[in-house]
Parts: sequence; structure tokens; C-alpha cells
Amino acid sequence: MSDLDEGRDLHTAFGTLLAAEPAASWSVADDVTRGRALQRRRRTRAGAGIGLAAAAVMVFGVFGPLRPHAAVVVPPAVGEPAGTRPCAPDEVKIVPAVDSTGGATGERSFALEVYARNPGVSCTVDGFPSATLLVGSAPAPDLTYTSGDYGFPNVARGVAVGVDESNAAVFVIAKYRCDSGTVGRADKVMVTLPGSSEPVTVELPTGLAPELCAGGLADAGHEVWVSFFKPREGGVS
Repeated sequence: MSDLDEGRDLHTAFGTLLAAEPAASWSVADDVTRGRALQRRRRTRAGAGIGLAAAAVMVFGVFGPLRPHAAVVVPPAVGEPAGTRPCAPDEVKIVPAVDSTGGATGERSFALEVYARNPGVSCTVDGFPSATLLVGSAPAPDLTYTSGDYGFPNVARGVAVGVDESNAAVFVIAKYRCDSGTVGRADKVMVTLPGSSEPVTVELPTGLAPELCAGGLADAGHEVWVSFFKPREGGVS
């Protein structure tokens, strides 16, 4: 076979192959479009890598290695003894005492001190107690009650007061004198501690028992003031 014949056979073979796989139409715009798509893929991959590296630096470089989540400890509020709970009636004893704070002219008042019943008690009283003056076992008539120091209704309640073997709380019950005469005295007071629904009845000695007014609600002495709890000065003596 001559060289010319071999060249013709190769030309025929290549022509058959190209005819079996026809080439797509081509233009300069096609190459530009393909080139831009390739650049976008490269930029996306590079950006993802940089983002992962930055996240790793923030977590391990700024915050340190990840650790198991620790429990959050909330500190007690200012003035509130840590690790305490409201006092239950059977944990404390309530004792009448002379009001050591004195009083304005015409004020009649006495104090009630709250002590722990045994050395193992540790609790708090917070805010205003509820108090009702009694005659025998019945509520004294024609009285109204206001929370607050005498003459200062609903004043700021202060802070929670701890009651334990070394500390006691005190609150004051006060009223004005009877201008229209008296009709006897209240010989007991029923006290309900904050957070409790069980009242405690305290007997009042004659010297502390408040007078009841003959003028009823028309007399200035019908209003009774119940203060918030305060720490007893000197603690438990």
C-alpha cells in the first residue's frame, strides 16, 4: 500500500470518528461563561475554608477548648441570708416585749420578738406579718389594720431577717390612744408569719395589752399598725 493510500485510510477513519461524536457549537462567549463559573466555584471553596478556620480560632483561641456545661450559681440577693427558707410556726417562738423604739405622743405599742425554738433552726422572716388583736378567742371589734411603721403605711419592707440560735427578729404593733374612753383591752394577738397559713396566738401581759376605744371606728385609736420585721438589736441575749 502506498503512502498516499495510507493517508487516505487515516483521513477516512478520523472522519468516521468525528462524525460519530459531533462537536457542539462553540463561541468565544461560551469560553467566557465557563471561565466565570469556574472562578465562582473556586472563590466559594476558598471562602468556606476561611470561614471554618476563623470559627476554629474563635472557639479554641478566644474561648478555649469546649468543656461540659457547668451549673450556673445565682448569688443570693443583697441582704438576704444564703441557704435559708421561710420560718414555719413550729420552728419559732413569738414573745411579747416592751417596744424599745419608743413612740410619738399618744402612741401605744408593744414588740413581738421571734426566736428559734432550738439550735438546729435556721430560717428567715421577710416582709410584713399578719396580726389580729383578740379579746379571749374573738377578734377585737372596731379595729382596722395597716402594714407599716406607726404613721408610715406600707413603707419599704427592709430585708429578710435570719432567725437562728444567734439571731432573732422583731416587729411592732402600735395604735393611738383612745380619746373617747376605753371599753377594755385586747389580751391576745394572733400572728401569721409570711409564707404560712397557720396562725399562732400569743398572750399579752397586762402591761402590754392595748386598750380598746369606746368610740369605735370614730375614735383615732381604732387603727392598728403592724410593722415589717427587723433584726433584734443584740441578737439573742
